[in-house]
Amino acid sequence: ATFADGLATLLDVATAAPLRAVAAEGAAKLLLLGRPLDADAAFASAKEDAVAATLLRLFVEAVQAEDDASDDGEDEAAAALGGAPRLQQVLATFWPSLAETRPGVAARALAKVLATAPVAAGDRAAAYCAALPGLAFA
Repeated sequence: ATFADGLATLLDVATAAPLRAVAAEGAAKLLLLGRPLDADAAFASAKEDAVAATLLRLFVEAVQAEDDASDDGEDEAAAALGGAPRLQQVLATFWPSLAETRPGVAARALAKVLATAPVAAGDRAAAYCAALPGLAFA
């Protein structure tokens, strides 16, 4: 198994929410830095796209969870990063930065989410990306 495969496992919904939240923050930093997620260059781009799509899906889910949560409720992933505002801060600052520095990865991630996510999540992801300034792909 490669590093990217291990990271994908950590980002999977079957992983405990606190660990998944920490993995999401680490993955966002690696993507922003442009670090290859696979030693084999032939697979590195596909792995980046898959991880970026997972992060976009997690962001949309975090926004939806916050919208659905009561004032006293908070999910485990949000709590692991210091609360729902912290989780949103991490991922909300990540997406505009990724779209600015690596627009191809961001565009392919959005396309993957639109193709694989439930319609409501895909629509929410598309609306979020369209609201970011200067994103021609949205």
